[in-house]
Amino acid sequence: MKVTWTKGTDPAMSKEIASNFKNSVQLRKRMVAIVNDKIETVRIKARGEQLYDSPNWPYIQAGLIERERAYLEIISLLED
Repeated sequence: MKVTWTKGTDPAMSKEIASNFKNSVQLRKRMVAIVNDKIETVRIKARGEQLYDSPNWPYIQAGLIERERAYLEIISLLED
C-alpha cells in the first residue's frame, strides 16, 4: 500500500485505512482490470488513422498519453 493512502491522517485513521485496503483485494483487482480496459481503449484511439489528418494531432496525442499516465497512476495506488 502506498503512503499516499494514509498521508496526512491520524494514526487511528491510518490503521483503519490500511485494514480496509488489505480487506479489499477482490475489489481492487476488479478496479485494476477496469482501468486496464480504459488504458486499452485510449491506446486504440491513439493509433486511430483518422487522427493523423487532424491539424491538432500532437495535442490530441499528448492528451491521450496524459490520460494513460493518469490511469497508470490509479493502478499504482490500487496495487499492493
